[in-house]
Amino acid sequence: MGRLPGARRRRGRYRLTAGVRTVRAALLLALLASCVSCHAPRSSDDVTSTWVLDPAAPRTGAETRIILVLRDPAGAPIRNATLQMAARTSLQGMAPIVADAIETVPGSYAVDVQLTTGGDWTVVASGTLADGRRLTRSVDVKNVR
Repeated sequence: MGRLPGARRRRGRYRLTAGVRTVRAALLLALLASCVSCHAPRSSDDVTSTWVLDPAAPRTGAETRIILVLRDPAGAPIRNATLQMAARTSLQGMAPIVADAIETVPGSYAVDVQLTTGGDWTVVASGTLADGRRLTRSVDVKNVR
């Protein structure tokens, strides 16, 4: 039986030399690092978001349009996102109002809701941009009457 490159025979078995073990460990670390970077979530921090409420002062029981406008760093609209909006009141025990947002014009995503109680609400939009990045934005709506 011939000798394996980078191996020594010891007690009837072949053992890898320290140099080969080091190279093998370095290759394994490089492989793991490349896999982690492939699956790391990409940030959506460069996305500018603007909230619009129509009417600007929502009233209890009346229809309110909530719009989230998304722009890239150059100011161009971000199209084809898949977003869901959830409106939650500060009152305990109230279920959130959840709706899928519709892109009404390029980069503008809207839902129509009826805020069922007075007080303070928080609207959270979450979803995925067309390039696969995750996005979450929120706005507080104070003093709904």
